Amino acid sequence: MAQILPRSILRNTPATIQITFTDAQGIPFDLDGTCSVTVNKADGSLLTSGTATHTGVGIYTWPVAPQALLNELTVLAEGIKDGVPVMADDLIEIVGGFIFDIPALRAKPGLENTTRFPDSELIEVREEVEREFEDICGRAFRPRFNRQLFQGNGTNYPLVLSKPEPRIALTLLVNDVDQSSWVEDGFLVTDDDDAFILVLKAGLVWPASSVPNIVLEYEYGANSPPVRIRRAALKRARNMLIDDSGRIDRRATTQQTELGTFSLATPGRGGSWVGDPDIDVVLDKHQLTRGGVG
Repeated sequence: MAQILPRSILRNTPATIQITFTDAQGIPFDLDGTCSVTVNKADGSLLTSGTATHTGVGIYTWPVAPQALLNELTVLAEGIKDGVPVMADDLIEIVGGFIFDIPALRAKPGLENTTRFPDSELIEVREEVEREFEDICGRAFRPRFNRQLFQGNGTNYPLVLSKPEPRIALTLLVNDVDQSSWVEDGFLVTDDDDAFILVLKAGLVWPASSVPNIVLEYEYGANSPPVRIRRAALKRARNMLIDDSGRIDRRATTQQTELGTFSLATPGRGGSWVGDPDIDVVLDKHQLTRGGVG
């Protein structure tokens, strides 16, 4: 087993990938020899490769130079343990921003202790909150990357995008040739059905093919998170790190008091997303399908 972190790297920022090899009980172990690392871009092309640096028991690191364009990297780490090949792989995304900064989370009450709550744990929770909010709201609150394949049929049909709120087309390959100039003004637009599409210039058609022959790489998501989303994300992250529920079981759906029985906000019940009404109302308002703002 192995863990590869971080899962997100900010564009134009140098980063260090950390690979931690562990056994079935989660105990770190060193490889017999070196750890080789290969990092490929989303299109399969090589970004970087070499021998990782051994920095601790079971821990190997590899630097990644600043990347100007958003992308999704595949990291492959390989070595030998007790004569048996060991391999680990994972995806790391080059993103255009984060839902909040780590110092802002660190400043929250109770998170001052860096031994109990190391930066690595705060970063991991931030990534979890980012993806949770995006799944609930159906939209990204930071610039993200997507690579999508299409199959031409000899017509000029618009390309329907799988990700909402596209920002900019990074690459358009048609039959392995860069055809970025083919799209209408280079913009991603929205049709009457609220589907996000890419429009082909008049007079052009997508070449017919029996296999996918159109590759579109693009950015999508908000330039930066709305203030209320950022605040809700910070609160959600702190709640995940520190249990503020007191003596009330988080799984409870009701609470009995001398005044009677009261329903509690419970994730997945009664329209509650995360079990905190203050956070739930923000998530509800910013859902893309409900005309939320962003």
